[in-house]
Amino acid sequence: MPRPTLFRVLVQERQWDNWGVFACHLDRAARDLARKIDSPHLSGVFVARRTFDRWMAGELKDTPQRDHQAVLEHLLGFPCVELFSPPPAATGLARDESDGGRSCTDQGGDELTAHRPRRASQYDVAMLALDERHGG
Repeated sequence: MPRPTLFRVLVQERQWDNWGVFACHLDRAARDLARKIDSPHLSGVFVARRTFDRWMAGELKDTPQRDHQAVLEHLLGFPCVELFSPPPAATGLARDESDGGRSCTDQGGDELTAHRPRRASQYDVAMLALDERHGG
């Protein structure tokens, strides 16, 4: 049985739980981050299907490699240590995505964002409270 993680919750909420869809969004985020921080090697970050399956199942012995960590944090908006930890009790991320976040096509321009904005949810409120408790 898969071990629940914040990574799994976020990926499922965005409906990126198909490896091909997730890999497309990860690739886009890698290229975006590479441009933003002027680090071209990040544009080559790729996730193998078996690795994605392990991440979804929560079967990690350690955090992902440094480049993967940077791209995952850019894509999902949380530190890797939190992504692969159990999710907070309050879940229910809201999506504001007409296509469910599945679309990952580049229609001529490569200036695409890693994910679409979402409305604040109970989850966001819980994360803000957690940040305040830890002085962040």
